[in-house]
Amino acid sequence: MTALLLGALGLTLSLVVPGLLAGARWPDRAPAAAVVAWQAVTLAAVLSALGVVLAGPAAEAFPACGERATAMVSAAYTAPYS
Repeated sequence: MTALLLGALGLTLSLVVPGLLAGARWPDRAPAAAVVAWQAVTLAAVLSALGVVLAGPAAEAFPACGERATAMVSAAYTAPYS
C-alpha cells in the first residue's frame, strides 16, 4: 500500500505539477522562489521513487532488508536533530 501511494505521489509530482508551474504567472515576479519550488518538487519526486523501491515487493519478499533500509532512512532523518 505504501509503494502504491508513493508511486501515485511521484507520478503526480512529475507529471501534473510541472505543468502547473509552467502555467503559473508568479515565477516571473519571483524567479528565485520558482527555482526553489522546482527543486523541491524534483527532490520530492525522486525521494518518492526511492521510497517505491524500498517499500515495493522486494521489501515484502526480504523483510530483513526492508527493516534495515527503514532503519537507515530513519537514522538519516533523526541523527541531525539528536
